[in-house]
Amino acid sequence: MTGRHSRRAVSPLRATLFAVGLGVALIFVVSPSVPGSADGGIGGDDVAAAVMISLLAGGGLGIYLYLFQPRELNTVLRVFMLALLVVVWVAAAKFFLSITLPDNERLFLSYMLPVAASPMLIATLLDDGLAVAVAALLALLT
Repeated sequence: MTGRHSRRAVSPLRATLFAVGLGVALIFVVSPSVPGSADGGIGGDDVAAAVMISLLAGGGLGIYLYLFQPRELNTVLRVFMLALLVVVWVAAAKFFLSITLPDNERLFLSYMLPVAASPMLIATLLDDGLAVAVAALLALLT
């Protein structure tokens, strides 16, 4: 191929699949629980909010990949690594926040998971602008 299409690192199909896959994976991580489960305090509104924010986050990062075309994301494995870093970091932050937040004496807050480590890793391995976008996404999700 010649012209503009030969220089694209992220095709529209790859960006769409990334956005949908990341959104669905984040739904399972961010969702508080299934409505009607043993926890009486969690309703359908909480789950709907988690689904909406997860799909918006995945869609936003997918749009970023398509618009800015980071050259470093030229293979499917690198795109999968990006999605895995985001999902694992959100899951780890959710796990550590649930353990350390009932901290009335403020003993454990200094040892919490460094959320900025994932964008630093993405800046080192992939792209600086992508790391800024992931940092904004993690600030929204954690």
